[in-house]
Order: sequence, then C-alpha cells, then structure tokens
Amino acid sequence: MHKKWTIAFVLLLLMVLTACEEKETVKLSKPTEPSSDEVIPKDQAKSSLPPDLVSEKKAEKTAVETMNKISSTYKELGEEYEWENESNPADYETLKKALTPYATSSLIATKLKSISTNYYCKECNMSFFPDVTHLIRFELINNHAGQFSVSAIEPISKEGSGGLTIYMNFKYVNKHWKLNEWDEVTYHQKYLNITSDEYIEYVKSINPSSDISYQGESTRTNEKGEKEEILVFKENNETYAISKNSSQRIDDFKEDEKEKEEKDFDLKNIQKVDQETADIFIEHYLRDLTKSINTNKFEHVQPYIEQDSVLWNDQKQLVKMLYERDIREELIDYSVLDVESVSEEEGEAVYTIRTKEVISITTNGQSQEKEYYRTYTVSYNDKQLHLTKIESL
Repeated sequence: MHKKWTIAFVLLLLMVLTACEEKETVKLSKPTEPSSDEVIPKDQAKSSLPPDLVSEKKAEKTAVETMNKISSTYKELGEEYEWENESNPADYETLKKALTPYATSSLIATKLKSISTNYYCKECNMSFFPDVTHLIRFELINNHAGQFSVSAIEPISKEGSGGLTIYMNFKYVNKHWKLNEWDEVTYHQKYLNITSDEYIEYVKSINPSSDISYQGESTRTNEKGEKEEILVFKENNETYAISKNSSQRIDDFKEDEKEKEEKDFDLKNIQKVDQETADIFIEHYLRDLTKSINTNKFEHVQPYIEQDSVLWNDQKQLVKMLYERDIREELIDYSVLDVESVSEEEGEAVYTIRTKEVISITTNGQSQEKEYYRTYTVSYNDKQLHLTKIESL
C-alpha cells in the first residue's frame, strides 16, 4: 500500500512539472509583432517629433511671444509676491516653475536665475530683457529641425536704451518652442546701419499715428571729430536726425557745409571735368557704393557706372556678395590725387582719376580701417560722367 501511494505521488509530481514547462514555453514564445499604429498612435507619434523648418514669420512670432511671456512672468510674480531684493528676495523655485513652459532648463538655471537676483531692485533703473515689441529687421539666421535662431535690431529709444543687435536661439522641447539663449551686441561692437524705412517702421510701432517722413541723408562731424552719416526726418512738424550707425537721435544736428554744397551736384548736368568735379563725383560714388553694399541695393550706385558694361556686372555681383557675407563698409576719408585727360573726341572724352581712400570694413562685428589707392577711368559725354574701369594700385 505504501508503494502504491509513493508511485501515485511521483506520477502527480511529473504531471505538475510538465504543466509548468508548457506554461513557460507559451510565455517565452515570440509574440506576434504589432503594427506601427498599435505601438504609437499616429497623432502622438507625429507630435513627439521635432517640427520641420520654421518660416521667418513663425520664427518672429515665436520670438516676440516667448520673450514677452518671460518678461511678464517676472513682472507679474514680483507684484503678486511683493518681491524686493533686500527685504523679500525672489523665490527661485516659484520663478523656475512659472518659466518652464517658455525657457529651457539650462537657460532658467543660468541667465534667468541670475536676473532674478537683480530684477526686483526698486532703486535700480536697468533693462533686463530686449523690447521685442519694437524690434525691427527680424532675420532667420539658423534653421534646423527642432532648433532655429533669429536676429533683430533694437534702435535707441527716447529714454536712451537700445542700440542693440539681438540674437535669440530656440529649441523644441516637450512639444513646445522654448528660448534656449539670447545675446545682445551693442552698436559699438556692430553698427546697426539702420535705413530710413526701418526707422519709420520703429517709430510707427511705438506710435502708429505718428506723422513721420524721411527728409534725406546727410553727414555731420560728431563730438569726436569723426564724420558720420545721418538720416534726417520730420515728425509732427519737428525736424531731427539720427545716426545711421547707432540710431541715436540728434536734435541739434548741423550738416557739413561741404555736404550742403554737394546737394547741388547734378550727375546729369556736369559742365566740365576738373579737380573739383572729380572730387565731388568720387565722393558721391564711394558713399553710394557703401550704401549699396550695406543694404544690398545696387540701384544706389548704378547711376555712376556705364550701363551693361563689364564693370556694371562686376559691381552688381560685388554688392550682393559682400552683403550676403555680412560685410559692411563705411567711408572714412578719401582724396583725389590727380585728374588726367586720356583722350578727347567729338562728343566724348576719357579721364583717369587717381584716389587715396580709407574704408572701415566690419566683419563679424569687428571693424578694421583699410587704405586703398585706385585709378578710375571715366567717360564724359552728354554732360555726364560714367565709370568704365577701376584699378587698384
């Protein structure tokens, strides 16, 4: 009897072990691979990926809205909690939580945290964020899936702040564009080279009803004794100028006497070619060439060049190439060394004009003055001068 119970127990044990092995085999068998739709729903899969390249309009809208959200967060939380640097310092954790939807964690932990220690100073008069509502010349300078950068300029306000080129970088994090970093470069490091249209756009952004009109371009000698280009405006019956380099407003400007005289110079009615005429012609050409380079508008300099000539095409390509390489120029000084008649025929004469020129060339925010000696060949007919050839010595 004892043996029968033993045998029965062994058989029962074998059956249990066999059943376990079958269950284990089923458990480890290779599952049927689900479709991609079953792994990640289509709407979730699409939204979790970085977006495609952004448009310039989208980049500008994102930059303005995000920076405004960040600056208003500081202001609103400060008012809510009555933060003050000395008596009631800002609570970083509260700020951090509120800023997370708009800025990357690295920006919050560095620059934004540092700003929080000075922002709530009641006696201080400091600007911590760019005034993006009134920025102009937005440019998309870096555009990749999940990341882009923009630049813009902030002219100098009536209160004296601004005169900056702003750079902002954004990253796509958790399905949102977030500010990753921004930097500000002053006009001392990189000239604004503001145009009349841009300045009018800036003024209109502050006061849409402002009656402002462009009166022309001129030059003046500034307090450092340097010659600088200025733009003259009439706004609400008040005439003033701004510096092209900085956008600084100049209320008591006086045009150079030589500049006033040159306004009477008519390219289409040149009576004779002499030292004085050559001097005025070359200065007009050099000034308008730099204007063309700095704005990528060949039409400023084209009246001085023989149309459809080799020089015409070369200068057109030069303007485009220098602008695209972010190279900007400024005429510092020049002098006409001599004027020589090469040939004279009925109805046409050819002259050479030798010059010495000093040009300030700005690349990547760094400026360097360079000296050039050139020989210009000009044709004179029908009371007009046109460049036909330029040689560097």
